[in-house]
Amino acid sequence: MILFSLSTYEYMARSFIKEGKVVSGTYSVERFTNNEISITLETSVEGQECIALGGTTPTNDELFTLLLLTHTLKTYGAKKITVITPYLSYARQDNKGDSKSVAASWIGETLKASGVDEVITIDVHSPEVVTLFAIPLISLSSVDIFAKELAKVVEEDVTLVAPDEGAVPLAESFREKLGLTKEIAYFKKTRTQDAVILSDLHGEIEDRVIIIDDLLDTGGTLIESVKKLKEGGVDKISIVVVHGLFSGTQWEELWSLGVKHIYTTDTISRTLSLSEERITVLSIESLIAEYITTRGA
Repeated sequence: MILFSLSTYEYMARSFIKEGKVVSGTYSVERFTNNEISITLETSVEGQECIALGGTTPTNDELFTLLLLTHTLKTYGAKKITVITPYLSYARQDNKGDSKSVAASWIGETLKASGVDEVITIDVHSPEVVTLFAIPLISLSSVDIFAKELAKVVEEDVTLVAPDEGAVPLAESFREKLGLTKEIAYFKKTRTQDAVILSDLHGEIEDRVIIIDDLLDTGGTLIESVKKLKEGGVDKISIVVVHGLFSGTQWEELWSLGVKHIYTTDTISRTLSLSEERITVLSIESLIAEYITTRGA
């Protein structure tokens, strides 16, 4: 297998290549004055199985480069193309209604049209995204990676809280892996044009909780969850999010609300540049390496 990596994940690609899991493929990108790009392959791919490792964040530039790369691989004879994108952007647009775009379906169709045979990601936003995709979409679970870290700090009396009903299955998988006996507590969420509104908490909690969610973007939902928990007398709150976008500065309010720690992964590579000691960034390299080794691409 030949691995072609976008620049955002070159550090991860180097690790796979060093371990002999894949062969390095190289290409060059030329950017014109009008910001159009052109890709030139420097490695022959005729009849070869290829992996394109890349993010889709910052969304449009990264995604377009990934699409053009895979199209170029297909044009020059790649036998099979697997895209590994640790965080799949546009996955939150997974419901049809109110004449809004269903971008989760669109991105699958676009990847297929660019020559991609399958996509590997980490903890996709919802099961609906898998059914909407035009090509096989394999979602790898990060629970084992988090469990190893959380086992060092989790105590028996902790309650896992889902900030909305969509996060309950993820929280349940954490509860089972950590061997916790308390049932998951959760909020019901409604979103208006201007705000996130949470219901009263469903379930019982004490003074120590961990909020489990797949994504921290601006932090709006998590902030409202923490406020509700604080109103209910919860004292010790930590947060686990698989994908840490950390967009803007609103999410920093979590610290002033008393959040003790945030655990996330490097599915979005810029989390590696975070210097906040209260944020732990866990590597998902082993998940991807295991897939490459045991299943191939």
